[in-house]
Amino acid sequence: MTTRRRQRAQLRQEIVAAARDILARDGYSGLSMRKVAEAVAYSPTAIYRHFEDTRALVSAVHAETFEKLLGDLSAEEADPKDPVLRFGDLMRRYVAFGIRHPQHYLATFVAISPDAAGAATLDVSDGAQTREMLHAFSAAIQACIESGAFRSATPEVAARSTWAALHGVTALLIQIPDFDWGDQKGVIESLIDTMIDGLRLRRRPARLSPRIPARPSRPINPPIST
Repeated sequence: MTTRRRQRAQLRQEIVAAARDILARDGYSGLSMRKVAEAVAYSPTAIYRHFEDTRALVSAVHAETFEKLLGDLSAEEADPKDPVLRFGDLMRRYVAFGIRHPQHYLATFVAISPDAAGAATLDVSDGAQTREMLHAFSAAIQACIESGAFRSATPEVAARSTWAALHGVTALLIQIPDFDWGDQKGVIESLIDTMIDGLRLRRRPARLSPRIPARPSRPINPPIST
């Protein structure tokens, strides 16, 4: 790579990092090309050479976040033989990613950009990376179902419920750090246990044969004296 290309790539990284920090701090409405230009000490014209508008900037921030997140989710599992442990580990790694990269997480999953109609949307590569993340969860859930550990359920629906729960605890831990969470690790593990318990196969107790009451013994009639 030539020096010029290296400098251009470096500036692009700085622009994305600045946009990420602004999104995490001020939300989508607080993002502007001018603010990004001020943050990297370049003119707005220089920013437009890399990104045509703020939506392109947002997409770049989201893509960077998902690249890191999907890399973490695809890491080696602790015990590949136990699908339930793998599912628990997957959930644990999702929350750990958010806590370890709070700016990435907030910029991507909290500062949601509005669409043309003003509705919130998660527009990342036409949703391909979002679907890939959800597939990681649904595949893990499907493996648990096939092993007999989880009840029959629709993996795609369960994956979305899992993501919703994990996002809730991750966002709260990041955004309200001063709250008395007590044992933070315990809070995370409790949520993971709750998700797993909710999907476990509920085995019905064996049906017992109705107990036949003992027939009452006939009273012994005393001998009739004559």
